[in-house]
Amino acid sequence: MKKLLKSLIIDFERFSIPIGTFRGIKFPNLPKNVRKSFIYIGMRRSGKTYMMFQKMHELLKQGISRQKILYINFEDDRLQGMSLENLKEILEAYFELYPEYIDRDDIYFFFDEIHEISQWEKFIRRLLDTEKMQIYLSGSSSKLLSTEIATSLRGRTLVREVFSFNFKEYLNHQKISLPKRISSKDLALINYHLQQFFKRGGF
Repeated sequence: MKKLLKSLIIDFERFSIPIGTFRGIKFPNLPKNVRKSFIYIGMRRSGKTYMMFQKMHELLKQGISRQKILYINFEDDRLQGMSLENLKEILEAYFELYPEYIDRDDIYFFFDEIHEISQWEKFIRRLLDTEKMQIYLSGSSSKLLSTEIATSLRGRTLVREVFSFNFKEYLNHQKISLPKRISSKDLALINYHLQQFFKRGGF
């Protein structure tokens, strides 16, 4: 398992991170001595993974190197059968690749669809108690409820719920900006896209 995890870590470093359409879903900046995990929850295909990718782009713009960003997608078929016991191997794999980062507090772990691992919260609690990295998680709202997360992680979380695009976000995705004064042509265009939005939805 550790060999596979190392391979996934290295593969992601060479992955071109997509950015998608900006949603504006953010977490507040916290003092470094405040240890919390940041969690995106929402229905499938609502954009949780892209929220993580956008956060990574933000970190890269701040000068954080790719090697300081770890991303694991637990829906990867190669991780089927992974258990709570295997989760510790993520730390071992990462710090064996980058031993110079062991005591750094400017590394970032992103765990996508973490609810796929039974009792994952025990592992995250241990990271919050004993390690220094910043932790971002995502999970399906059908498997995780914000109240359950707060209880299982003893309140050491900040949660953002991700919904599908609303109409304004849909227009933004279509690269349509509305002028302050709307003409009859603008209105016709808006009505057209509104009909498309009703047909296709915000996913």
